Amino acid sequence: MLLTVSEFQEAIRVDRPALIAALRSATGRGGEEEREAWESSLPALASALAAPELGALHLYFAGHGYLALEYQLPAASSWCDVVLLGRGAAGPSAVIVELKHWITRGDRPGPAEGLMERGGQLVLHPADQVRGYTEYCGRFHSTVQDQRADVRGCVLFTRDYFIDRYAEPPNDALVRDYPCFTLEPHVVREAWPAYLVRSLDTADEQFARAFVAGRYRQDRGFVRQIGAQIRDRANSPFELLDHQRRAFALVRARLEEKVLGGGTPRKQVIVIQGPPGSG
Repeated sequence: MLLTVSEFQEAIRVDRPALIAALRSATGRGGEEEREAWESSLPALASALAAPELGALHLYFAGHGYLALEYQLPAASSWCDVVLLGRGAAGPSAVIVELKHWITRGDRPGPAEGLMERGGQLVLHPADQVRGYTEYCGRFHSTVQDQRADVRGCVLFTRDYFIDRYAEPPNDALVRDYPCFTLEPHVVREAWPAYLVRSLDTADEQFARAFVAGRYRQDRGFVRQIGAQIRDRANSPFELLDHQRRAFALVRARLEEKVLGGGTPRKQVIVIQGPPGSG
């Protein structure tokens, strides 16, 4: 759902239930827990974007900038809470914001980077969650690749202020790259705008619309690299077994006969049905 900042803020102020109903329809997620999260975190985001301290970003946050709510990554089942879209000094830019309406007191670092102990369970660190979204866009998003856009990510905790332990080892390096913010007044006044201004300073409607319409684009170099490793039998880390070997031979025969054999190569799609590992 692509909106200008002013449209988003107006929807929050005037008809929040309609906005949430639209999000439920767009995402297919209609659970009560999801609705409560939107009810709580989206107004907090609107307030953070309207803070007068964001004067350095007035061209963007005056309302002409764009944001995407509940943006589904191309060809993936993951959704980004918010993507702020515009331009920075180096060109088109996107900032992915993961919203967490969590009570954080009592949480503590997990045993390895990317984990937190929360409520007696090990959960994914929100900064690692947004790192995944950011790296996915950098590697596989067609618009990001075509326009060489800068993609960054951060976390905005919209309920609690106690997040110091989220930046402790082993997650300290992670949070330096994908910082965590709260709605604590001095954070909204200083750290939050200072972070955003590095990526966004004006609107770019063309890029925003191209971003939300972007497609998944496989890294061709990665495919070639894996193919070369499989074919190099002496040094390959892969060893195909049983039906894997038969499938590989069948696909290679099909490629050599129908795609590469004589004349101009023709595009084809080969679907492999079988147990895990067959593909």
